[in-house]
Amino acid sequence: MKLEVIKTYILTILVLVSVLLTFAIWNYQPNYDFLYNNETEYVNEVDLGGADDKVKRDVIVPTSIIFHNDSNYFGFMNPRDQHLFYEDMAEWEFEDPEIEVAESEPGHMYQVELTFTRHLPAEIIRSLFVIDEDDQLPEWSFQRLFISIDNTEEAMQAHFISEDNDEQLTFSINGSNAFADVWAMFQGDERLERYIAFENSKHPIYLPTEKLDMRSQTFAIKNIDSYLLVNALFSNKDDVEPNFGEQYYTDGQRGMRILEGGDLVEFINPIHLKVHHTDQLELLESSIEHINNHSGWTDDYRFANINEIDDSIKYRMHYNDFPVFNSQDLSVIEQSWREQDLHLYRRPLFSLDNLFTMDTITLAAGEDIIYYLESNGNYNLDKIEKIQIGYRLSYSGNSRENVTFKPAWFMKYNGNWSEIHFEDIYEKGGS
Repeated sequence: MKLEVIKTYILTILVLVSVLLTFAIWNYQPNYDFLYNNETEYVNEVDLGGADDKVKRDVIVPTSIIFHNDSNYFGFMNPRDQHLFYEDMAEWEFEDPEIEVAESEPGHMYQVELTFTRHLPAEIIRSLFVIDEDDQLPEWSFQRLFISIDNTEEAMQAHFISEDNDEQLTFSINGSNAFADVWAMFQGDERLERYIAFENSKHPIYLPTEKLDMRSQTFAIKNIDSYLLVNALFSNKDDVEPNFGEQYYTDGQRGMRILEGGDLVEFINPIHLKVHHTDQLELLESSIEHINNHSGWTDDYRFANINEIDDSIKYRMHYNDFPVFNSQDLSVIEQSWREQDLHLYRRPLFSLDNLFTMDTITLAAGEDIIYYLESNGNYNLDKIEKIQIGYRLSYSGNSRENVTFKPAWFMKYNGNWSEIHFEDIYEKGGS
């Protein structure tokens, strides 16, 4: 009798366990978040050999930092020193924000002017500088930041100027040595040289007054295996088939083309065509994270532009803190997004390797640049947005295994960058 009771209990327990397991299976929803963050971020681990930990402050860097000493202007001779100064600013504490009407741009006797590559949403200040997390920031954008210095009070303030120049956001600056370090630079600093202002534009453009000797440099390049990007950009690489001698890959929907003899790749995902008009900060964060995910910062790429109309973003290669230009965009990483998914990805398929030759080139002085532009009837001076020194990237001779970086003056005119050609004042030196 007892044996029958035991059998009954065992059978009952087995039935209950079976019911619970069945219920658990019916209601189980696997978590695929670790596989997919969105349609274009896949589990495939890919390493292009570059950095994988960039943040916004790493790629958003001012294009110029100018010291105003009354009506005299000074800038860094070496852009590396300019970059280090900007990194020091990351330690300053920006406090007590106030939004004020800006009747004109700041005109203090002593001030430092920072200009960024384009206007940026004020909310990004949280990612660039130290502010209190509860500080309220305006909804407008800025491109210029002024640091005003009061040497009698030994105090400094930061003034972010709205894009329409109607308002400014002002912070008090605290830092253990911030004032002392900046004020010392106004007393004379061997890292600074005199600059001249080109006034024939929306905002002054500052150029060094002296000629500059720079090195034209030739590098071997290290090619990136294009198939690594097949793993990074397609959800299932087994569905991807190469065509035209492995110059084009497709899974039937997405496509990836290899261009410029294997030195450039272009990926297109046509599934979503409607532009979503993503918030600039969200777009920047998604873009940086996407490139981080396949260690895609293979050289020093910095933020260059965001286009809100088509949700596109660009990063430009830099070398020795100078921008690098190329007519085939071999120095640019470009992305565009549709409905928060990657729509287009275009980038170089190489990174710089060994440096093996250098020649000296003397670049024209800023005064010569201004004279050339003002006396040349081919330019509408109101359309000149920026002028700066950079490198022109080109292949070395007939070889695609080497590239040459040749220093030159470049101008952003009516939205487009081009080299300034003026052989009469562009002098070459010896090797």
